[in-house]
Amino acid sequence: MLSMPSESHALRVLQALQCDSIAACCAGNRVTKFSLNSALLRTTAALPMPPLYEVLFLFSAPQGYLAEIKRLDQSALATKATVYQWLWIEAATVTTLQFVEMVASPRQHRTFKEAVLWFDDTKGELRWNNGPTERLVAEPSQTLPQTLLQLVNLHLS
Repeated sequence: MLSMPSESHALRVLQALQCDSIAACCAGNRVTKFSLNSALLRTTAALPMPPLYEVLFLFSAPQGYLAEIKRLDQSALATKATVYQWLWIEAATVTTLQFVEMVASPRQHRTFKEAVLWFDDTKGELRWNNGPTERLVAEPSQTLPQTLLQLVNLHLS
């Protein structure tokens, strides 16, 4: 069931948006909770969602992408493991790697339950515990393709 925002919250959002369609809906100060929520839902559906994360490291490989992200949708009290996550992203799946240990030297080294990673500014290697190794290339833009952005958003929500 879709939960409706509170009337005061909706009014604040409406004031911030200063949307003509909502102003028309609310003309004459004859505003009902239903008309206000209906107008708010129509307006916010067209607005882009705030990002759930920012990409800190991004590597491409023949089989997919590896990204370290910082979750932006977590409270200040969230653990580091909740805020900072490594994701293996393939065409139709996203896997959150379970962090175990980190070593910082000239080459960065991360150990996960599923794999071992090393990387520097240009390349890296992700060695899965079950055998295969992914050769990684650092992506300077740190931007995932649009279709994968949506896949990651679904995974995180």
